[in-house]
Formats: sequence, structure tokens, C-alpha cells
Amino acid sequence: MNDREVKTFVELAHMRNFSRTAEKLYLSQTTITTRIKSLEQELGGPLFIRNTHTVELTPAGHQFLPFAERLCALIEEGRQSVNFTRRFNRFLSVAAPESVWTDPFIRSFGRLADAHKEICFKIICAHSSDIIQGILNGSVDIGFSLRRPMYTNISARPFFSSNFYLVANPDIPLPAERVTPENISLFPLISTRWSQAFQEWFGAYYPPNTHIMEVNQVSILIKFLLAGSGISFLPERSAREYFDSKRLISIPFDHRELMPVEQTHAIYMEGNTQFFSALLDEFREIIFPPDEV
Repeated sequence: MNDREVKTFVELAHMRNFSRTAEKLYLSQTTITTRIKSLEQELGGPLFIRNTHTVELTPAGHQFLPFAERLCALIEEGRQSVNFTRRFNRFLSVAAPESVWTDPFIRSFGRLADAHKEICFKIICAHSSDIIQGILNGSVDIGFSLRRPMYTNISARPFFSSNFYLVANPDIPLPAERVTPENISLFPLISTRWSQAFQEWFGAYYPPNTHIMEVNQVSILIKFLLAGSGISFLPERSAREYFDSKRLISIPFDHRELMPVEQTHAIYMEGNTQFFSALLDEFREIIFPPDEV
């Protein structure tokens, strides 16, 4: 059994016609027939029922098909891996929550990738808990987590912090200039679930169930804000570019001085400290140039 025979079997199983399979694979029908007979001989029985113009899978053919498809996929994956190895000398999977992949963060990461053409980066968008699990099982090399992991075998370093702002489209009419616990129910508040510390702060100083809607993705939340559908809290890392373009403004609110600061941690497994730490230092200097720190 070889990969050409298996691939021919898969194509014939889907096409159900020798001549069309031969055309697709740029082979003669004789070659197709020879490969199928060789495979059937090795497997010990017929894989197809031959009719006048079509073929049908036998029970054995149906049984073998999913294994053959997986084998073809593995061979193709192996070929791609070898081709990548010729071009790159390292593969890195980098994961961050959707709210961290802001346009400035993406632009900065693009500059890092451009400076390291020897690395093939795989970009992952996931929740912090899934990122931590990915670090543990090896599917993620470097993660940016809004939670500090409690595992001793994971290195975690503060990467950047963000203050929270209450923001709105500058054209939206507001019932008051400042948001307070007493008047917040008059505002069209859109909520999303930030950190546990944020939820505890809000619950301690503001009444519950004051929002008009809850959104579970920051990108969607920002679209609602830009459309003038309401107001919401955003960390500075998500709001800064909209402040700079004057598409969103900051609204004063009570108890801001007691509000927690959001921390984003860069995390990776112990043992990769030297290389990952140097790469993260370089990335941080791209995001925060020394003359701006």
C-alpha cells in the first residue's frame, strides 16, 4: 500500500466513476484500475462494486474510507510541515483574548513578525482560561492572559496595564454630564464581563441590572458604541485609538479612584525563558518605544 493508491481510492470513492477520476488525477483509466486492484489485493477483498458507468463502495470500502481520508490528510500535513521547515527554523503559536487583538496590538505584532522572518507564527484568539490550558498542553507557546496563572511551571510577567474608561460616541445625547450610582439607570449602559476585580468593583458601588444589553465580544461592543447605541466601560488599550480619532469620548463617573487596573500578563512555560523573554522584550519596545515610556 502506498499513498498514491490510497489517494486514488479516496478520489474514486467520491467521484464514483473511473473516467472522471482518471481525468481529475491526470492518469489513464488503466492506471486507476491497477492501483485499486493492488490496494484490494493487499486489503484482502473488493472495495468497489463495478457497474456499467459507476462504482459503489462495498461495506469494506465504506469501512476503509475514513481511514484513507485521514491518511491522505496526514501525508499532506507532513508535506506542508517539511516545506515550512525549509523556510522557517522555528514555529510559535501566540494566543490572546479577542479584546487584546486591537488594531495597534496587531500592527505592533506585524512589525515583530516582519523582523523575524525565520519564525512562522500561528495566531490564536481565545479566552484567558483556554490560553493557560494551551500553555500547559503545549498548543500555545506564548500567551497574553488577562488572568495571572497559578501554576508554578508557567512563567508570567506583567506586559501592560490599562485603566478603565466609561466611553460613548460624542454625538449621543446623555441625561447628565457625570454618571453616578443614583443616575446610572438613566444611561443606555452596555455591559460586558471584564475581570472579576472589575465586576466586584462595579457591584460594590453601582446597582445591579442597570444595563440595556450585554455583549460578550469587545469588537461587537465597540461597534455598538460607535453607532451611538449606548455607553460602556472599556480598558484604555481598547479605547485609545478611538479617543485619538475623536470617535469616542470619556465620560466622568463616580468612584473611579477605587477602580481596579486591568493587567495583561505574557505567559509561557518554564524552560523557554531566555528566548521568549528576549522576544517579548523586543515586542514591548515596539509597542512602547523607549522614548515614549
